Amino acid sequence: MSIETSINALNMAAKYPARELLQLARSEKWHVEQVEKTIGAMAGEAHRLKDAWAAAMVDKDRQVRAASDRALDCTEHGKVIADLEQQVHQISQSETAHDKARGTLAVGLLDIAESLKGLQARASRGEQLPASKEIVDALAKAVAKLSERGRLK
Repeated sequence: MSIETSINALNMAAKYPARELLQLARSEKWHVEQVEKTIGAMAGEAHRLKDAWAAAMVDKDRQVRAASDRALDCTEHGKVIADLEQQVHQISQSETAHDKARGTLAVGLLDIAESLKGLQARASRGEQLPASKEIVDALAKAVAKLSERGRLK
């Protein structure tokens, strides 16, 4: 295996220092062959450790799946797991509904704020504004509409 192949086999954190070490060895006329050999051995060990880690993760996943399958075979544990899965599903649906309601309310409040800003702009230009009762009625209608749209179903 070439030295470049060995260096490329290292992770990103080790590539730069390995290249720097090799360059220093060449410029200082160290035992370049020994440095290359050591970098190659480091790359081989890094590769071996990566493979061992991946195998351990796969083994752990299999163990978890096997334990889950065994638990599902047990009637009592199977019921508990099924109940917990149902609860997780319901919580997820509730969270989605709450997020949607929050978004609807936020957009509605921004719409009301924009309308009020428009009224303020008209007032600052000296334009005729609707009567107070009309403004209050319009705001009450907007809030009622917003409340209905944001209500959880």
